[in-house]
Amino acid sequence: TCALPILFDLIRKPVFANVESPYLKKGYSVHGFFATFNKHQIGTIYQSIWKNGDSLKDQRINPVFWVPIPLLDLIANGVSLPQVGFIYRFNFSQQLNFFAQGFSRGFKKNTLSFQFGSTYCDTISPKTNFGFSIYYLQTGGAFYGDGTPLSFTHQNLPLGSVLGNGGKEINLSGQFQCRNFFIRYLLNAFQSQQENVYALTPNYIPPKKSLLQNIELGLKLSKITEFDIFVGYINRIVEAQNPLNLITLGMKTNLFKPNYVY
Repeated sequence: TCALPILFDLIRKPVFANVESPYLKKGYSVHGFFATFNKHQIGTIYQSIWKNGDSLKDQRINPVFWVPIPLLDLIANGVSLPQVGFIYRFNFSQQLNFFAQGFSRGFKKNTLSFQFGSTYCDTISPKTNFGFSIYYLQTGGAFYGDGTPLSFTHQNLPLGSVLGNGGKEINLSGQFQCRNFFIRYLLNAFQSQQENVYALTPNYIPPKKSLLQNIELGLKLSKITEFDIFVGYINRIVEAQNPLNLITLGMKTNLFKPNYVY
């Protein structure tokens, strides 16, 4: 497979003639190969970001961008370091699978990152189900870059935070649902090994270790939009800081995926 879309960043141009300043543009090329053998799935991904101007003016993307052949970006100008990844999945059963993936940016040693884990989902009865996911993630010290405009984004937002550079993370999540009532649990343990965080002011030193737990009890009002009302408890323990405890009450849908990090 091959795709060549144009992305828009959430950085607006300071000089503009219209009512509203437009977003910056950049090109995105991705090449992928995937294969399935019985219960095994393997794949590889090769992707790059191409310069399409800066905060002052647009510029034409390098013509090599339109050639659907990987590795040509290595000889072109105005393009990011390529991100190369390998993916593997083993479907042990319909309910349980294991996965692993490894990525590198620009084939550099300090960008090597990998992840492995497992997911389980089972329907205990027609109105009762249970599932969980657990994984370990480790990122290289320069995997997400240093705030360069040629960064990977998703839905106009950064695909990876520079806070995640040089990080080690364990994530466990699970849900039990009976009829429309549910209980959810999330545990995230994060450890950072990087020295400099380019996106933060010099007088702020981010914590090196954090432990986040979130428990929610709720009622699902709509299965189509995943509209829930819930009450929850959040506990966050950070190195050299007082523990944080919060009681939450609210509603949410599946239109926007919730994220709890750091």
